[in-house]
Formats: sequence, C-alpha cells, structure tokens
Amino acid sequence: MIDSINPQLPYIPPKPKNDNSKKFVVSEVPYDDDIYNYRAFTAYSTETNKSCGIMLCRPSIIIKGDNVVRSMQIGELYATSNQKGAGTALLDYARALSKTEHCVGIHLVASGCYSPEKVPHLFYRKYGMNTGDKKLDKKMDKFIKRGKKATHMDFDNVLMYFPPVEYPKKNTIWRKLFRCLNNIFATSKKCVAR
Repeated sequence: MIDSINPQLPYIPPKPKNDNSKKFVVSEVPYDDDIYNYRAFTAYSTETNKSCGIMLCRPSIIIKGDNVVRSMQIGELYATSNQKGAGTALLDYARALSKTEHCVGIHLVASGCYSPEKVPHLFYRKYGMNTGDKKLDKKMDKFIKRGKKATHMDFDNVLMYFPPVEYPKKNTIWRKLFRCLNNIFATSKKCVAR
C-alpha cells in the first residue's frame, strides 16, 4: 500500500512519540529584567490559542564536570497543566535557543516550591536531564519505573543538566595502587613475624 500523503514511501512513516511542534508555538514575550537579563518565553496551544506555560532563561557560565562552560540557564519553567506537553515544548525551545547562543546545553534548579506535592524532578529526568550524582539519579529512575509520584519530602532542590553530566569515573589506578601497597604491607608483616 502506498501512502496517499507521500506517494514515494511504500509505508506510512511512524509518528514521533511526542510531536509538540504542532501542539505549541513558543514565542518570546516582553519581560523587563535589567538585573539578571532573563528573557521570557511563552508556550501557546495551537488548539486553544491560550498560554500554557512560561519560561525565563539566559546564557550563563557554569562549572560542568571539570570544565567551565557556557550554558542556557532556565530560571523558571511553569506549565499550567501536567501531561499536555507544554513543559517539554519549552525545554525543546530552550535547547534550540542554547545552540543559537553558543551554549553547550541547558541547566536548571529542580525545585518543588511551586508544587510541593508533585515536584518536577521526575519530569526533567524523563526528559533526559541528570544531576551528576549517580545515586540521586538512580533514586529518580526508581520512582519513574514504579510510577510513584515524588513530593518535596523525597527530593531537595537540585541542579540538573542537559546534555547529562558524565558521572565521575572510578579511579582504578588509585585503587590498584592501594591494593598493591596493601599487599606489600601484608607481605612485609608476614616476613617480620617469621
């Protein structure tokens, strides 16, 4: 069967999982901020023509891993309703904007100050962000896997990054040296004891 929309393809192409490009239009809105230089963006629904979310962001310099880099800081991200895609559309826009501003990615502080009974940490983790703390990221992954909702009692405010920060590598050279010294020390104890 040939697709009637695109006759060159002998199959219907799969739809993207979350195609927010058609559900939302993100545009910059006037925002007077002479101190921090944030820019404001609003996501509008193409179905209802209403504002569904707002984001404040600006380029900033951060330490990511062992490097000092330029990253797009999201100072505030608020979606009016959950599970509709406005938050994802705003994050996608911030990622695209970060490239035009010569940034390596985006970062934000995941905080439950606006919704303490449903903190945004898990949403950001599902988006692909991480904290750089393997233990904390695994804790979020367990919440996601179990479908459990997280509250302010489960997670503190934490910096999250996209693209994800690499976890610190295990220092195997130092471990090998430590084991070697322990073996030498243990052997020397045995020799002295004889």
